[in-house]
Amino acid sequence: MFFGFYCRIWRNLSRMATDEQEWQEIFQLAKSIRERVEEHCGKYDISEDNRMKCRKAVFKHTKNLYDGMSSELDRKESELQEKIKDLLQEIAQLSQDLGLEHCVEDLRLAGKTLVERELTLLDQVKELRAEKEVRMAKFNCLSEQEAILCEQLCEPRAVIIFQGIPHDDQVAELEISVRHLNELKRKRTEQMETLQSEINLLFTELERIPGNALEREAVGSNPPQLSSRNIVNFQKLKDSLQTQADANEAEAENLWKKIHDLWRRLKTEEEYCLSIQNALVGSRPSTLNGLKKELERCEEEKRRNMQSFILELRVELEALWEKCYASGQERTEFFEMQSTDFSEDLLTAHECEVTKWKNYYNNNEKLLETFDQRGSVWAKWLELEAIEDDPGRLSNRGGALLKHEKEKKTTKKLLDKAESEIRKLAAQYFKDNGTHFCIRGTPIVSYIDDEKAFAAEERQDRKNLRKKLAEETKSGTPMSRKRRMPATPVSSKKPNMGKPPIPSMASTFTRTPQKQNHLKGKLPGTPSDRSRFNLRNGDDGGLISPASTYSEFTNHLKSTGLSSSIIQPLAAQNGQRTAGRRDQLQAVKMTTPASAADFTNQF
Repeated sequence: MFFGFYCRIWRNLSRMATDEQEWQEIFQLAKSIRERVEEHCGKYDISEDNRMKCRKAVFKHTKNLYDGMSSELDRKESELQEKIKDLLQEIAQLSQDLGLEHCVEDLRLAGKTLVERELTLLDQVKELRAEKEVRMAKFNCLSEQEAILCEQLCEPRAVIIFQGIPHDDQVAELEISVRHLNELKRKRTEQMETLQSEINLLFTELERIPGNALEREAVGSNPPQLSSRNIVNFQKLKDSLQTQADANEAEAENLWKKIHDLWRRLKTEEEYCLSIQNALVGSRPSTLNGLKKELERCEEEKRRNMQSFILELRVELEALWEKCYASGQERTEFFEMQSTDFSEDLLTAHECEVTKWKNYYNNNEKLLETFDQRGSVWAKWLELEAIEDDPGRLSNRGGALLKHEKEKKTTKKLLDKAESEIRKLAAQYFKDNGTHFCIRGTPIVSYIDDEKAFAAEERQDRKNLRKKLAEETKSGTPMSRKRRMPATPVSSKKPNMGKPPIPSMASTFTRTPQKQNHLKGKLPGTPSDRSRFNLRNGDDGGLISPASTYSEFTNHLKSTGLSSSIIQPLAAQNGQRTAGRRDQLQAVKMTTPASAADFTNQF
């Protein structure tokens, strides 16, 4: 450290010594010139005045020389200072334009000569100028790209206000704008190409020729302008064409549906049907014309086979009534069903009726299917309950009772689930239509409740009947005998016509009117021992039955000729009163599967 310090001092002293030596040389040169002048003056015997003038001339010349040199140095110094001042101003302006802090470092200029300062400032100015050129070149390039993209996309240009040089933030903003425009151009190009492709396909599908300028631009080979307005117009054109294509497709589907229906009714040959189907593919206008011609041909053929068509429609209508559980009143309201005037008006009426019930079924398909499924489970439930009524099941081995209980529990869950779904759908139907959904004229919820109440009442009746028969069979209690009317009326007494008759055996099995409406006319037997059934007269004239089973009891009645007076009246009464209800239950059982397992998968 000290060595370096001493070295610097030595260099300064050496420089000072060198400068002093140079000045000594100048002084020696001036002295030698003065001596030579004096010597020449002595040689030429120049007077003192002339010598003085000569000295003054030398002094003046030397002084002018020094003054000129000094003036030149001063001028150079002034020029350097002006240059340095200009450089400082330029650096300040460039720093301001470039958004930089004033970067003139005093430490870098301290202790330097004017020339060194000038060189330092020049280097800094060059750096700032280079940065300015790079930024302006980047800005100009981005600006040109933005101008082209905005023209292609019909978008307004970004407004960037600056003086001299744009800031870094402004250049970055312009760069983001250009990236956004490029991405927008890419998306619009893809969207436009997709729209043009779809529009071309739709024009081909519709067999149309572009009519206006927009349509010609959409299908033309020249790329259209990627403006948002063009995108919207092309999208509207595509939607309009798509609507026409969808309408043609729906029309073709409707025509095919009618044609297939007519082919089926006309029993058209399959080979002919296949040829038409292969020839008329799609939904182009030419295809629609061909379908319309085929439909006209089938309609003409239909008019020539009016009666067979109407009869087929009646069969189809009967099937629809069964599927929709139509009531008798709803069926009789269509009085054309019995008409024999096979005219075109009658055919139209039948077609309208079939369409009405098809729409009814399609609109309520879920509710009807759920009701059918519930009917399957309900039939299985009745079957399981009937098994429970058989006392003989208690003697079964091999876990049959446990299996029966599990199956009954599963069936109960399925039944509750189906009925809950039906009630929910029925409530929604009432909310939408303002009327109840009916099964054979009865609201579906009431129909289910009545069906369950009837089944419970019927089961209880069977239990009571078996219990009474078992008690009478076990104890030998005389059964009620028929009331015998006197052969000759007694004059002192009036016939007891207003009082109820004496209970007989037939009346023992008779139900009240409410119960008879829900009974199927089927009398289940009561299991007992297998002893022979004998019928004898009691002391009071009644019938005593020691029979072991009801089947033996009925067989004995038939063998003794008493069946007509006991069993037949009972069956007739129960049969007449439960006929309507049995028909309703039979309609439900028609849709019953083999077991509840078939329904389990459906839920």
